[in-house]
Amino acid sequence: MTRRYLLWVATAVVLALGVYGLAATPPDTLVIGLNHSSLSDFEPAAIYNFEAVFIGGQVYEKLIEFRGGGDAFNTIQPGLAESWERSADGLTWTYKIRSGAKFHSGNPVTAKDVVYSLRRTMAHTKAPGVWILTQFVPTPEMVREVDQYTVAITTNQPIGDRLFATVMSVTGPDSILDSVAVQSHATADDPWADKWLATHDAGSGPYTLKEWSLRDRIVLEAFPGYWRGAPPIKTIIIKDLPEATTQRLALEAGDIDIAMGLLPGMIEELRNKAGISIIETPAFSYAYVAMNLSFEPFKNVKVRQAVRYAIDYQAIVKGIMGGAAQECQTILPIGMPEHSDLGYPHDPDKAKQLLKEAGYESGFDIELLVRTDAPFPDLAVEVQKDLQEIGIRCKVTTMLNSVLLPLFREQKFQITVMRWGLDYPAAQSQTKAFADCITSGPESNIKSITWRCMWCPSGLSDWVAEATAEPDPAKSERLYKAIQAVTLEEGPYAMLFNFLTQIAVRANVVGLEVPPIWPFTDLSVVSKK
Repeated sequence: MTRRYLLWVATAVVLALGVYGLAATPPDTLVIGLNHSSLSDFEPAAIYNFEAVFIGGQVYEKLIEFRGGGDAFNTIQPGLAESWERSADGLTWTYKIRSGAKFHSGNPVTAKDVVYSLRRTMAHTKAPGVWILTQFVPTPEMVREVDQYTVAITTNQPIGDRLFATVMSVTGPDSILDSVAVQSHATADDPWADKWLATHDAGSGPYTLKEWSLRDRIVLEAFPGYWRGAPPIKTIIIKDLPEATTQRLALEAGDIDIAMGLLPGMIEELRNKAGISIIETPAFSYAYVAMNLSFEPFKNVKVRQAVRYAIDYQAIVKGIMGGAAQECQTILPIGMPEHSDLGYPHDPDKAKQLLKEAGYESGFDIELLVRTDAPFPDLAVEVQKDLQEIGIRCKVTTMLNSVLLPLFREQKFQITVMRWGLDYPAAQSQTKAFADCITSGPESNIKSITWRCMWCPSGLSDWVAEATAEPDPAKSERLYKAIQAVTLEEGPYAMLFNFLTQIAVRANVVGLEVPPIWPFTDLSVVSKK
């Protein structure tokens, strides 16, 4: 070997180490690989996409919290509110703020901060997530200070405890800010200090924002004055690794501890690899088939049932999705307390019999619209094959999702395969979308998924409203289960599956739990062996 060749090899090794960092990360540091492409800034009212909510959740706190893994949303937990009560008329909620909680500045958390924060959210009328709060608390006067550590919030309609807890638990619109710190950076042109908050924090959470370098890294540091106690991990580095292959190489090399963007095939390849663990949770997100009742055959409920019997759900989950999904045929997802485990078996003969009874023994022709991104074209091909078996002849038309969505929202489709995810973890959110429709005409104020499919069943919207207002969890659960049963029997959907959130971690990372809406993940409980 020549000296020049040895020098070239040494240089290559140094470069490789710099890129992939073959040494393990320090025991008090957690390094995460995440795609930063959806991130813009850190201003709380602007936080809405999953990645920003995930990071913001480590820095900001809410009055109410949900913590844990797959069953995280089964139990309401205190956050900055140590206790609360609902008035007899179901319209006013009184929260007792936790005495001793401090912001990262050292300022105490008080009722003034809660009132300021929620009113600040309402002032950002164009912010993407503000509607989650203002759908029930539309005006600033409905949030008021009772005393230094007590806040009263009035809603525009009676709602149940669990529903309002989910509404008040969302990072971004519900985040509680240090009013003193924020106001000290306000200007005449920027009265809410949006520019300062874009790269700084005013939170009380377990971590402080040390560095915000988009397309590079975000660094969080443990807050020693956190009221639950300082977290075991002292530094979190969230590196911008947009490519799945780069994340995998970095994880295997030990340069990162958590890879949050691996493809299902990579997860399977790493499942039994020494030193790597896989965490999986059914997500509150769906792939589903939607049928438009303006198309004559779908007006007949037996045809809609035939479609549900025709689909081979397990072929989709195990084949196309490679196990990165879990069959779920009801409109409330796995992991939600009100979820019903009901569904149709794959039974083509039953489907053919229903078509015959509906007057379509010879089948019919239909156009199936589908987006171009994976896995949707493959899902469409499977649905096409399954429906062909019972005599329904599908022409599959693929298009960009940006083209498909307007058609879907304007009721201009016959049948399509779509994706849906919950904005906040409430049965009300999902049933409003999939079971609430008063009229299918253009005069409707609610353009829900139900409206888009032109399905407005008599009385079902009343059940949705009743479940929303019901204070007794057992009674509301019975209502939501009844709504699921009717929608499964008569509705215009074939709900295919819940996606699985799949995260690969180094085996020495312990305590990480991923809830069904993964941005609710709490890193303050994570440590290393």
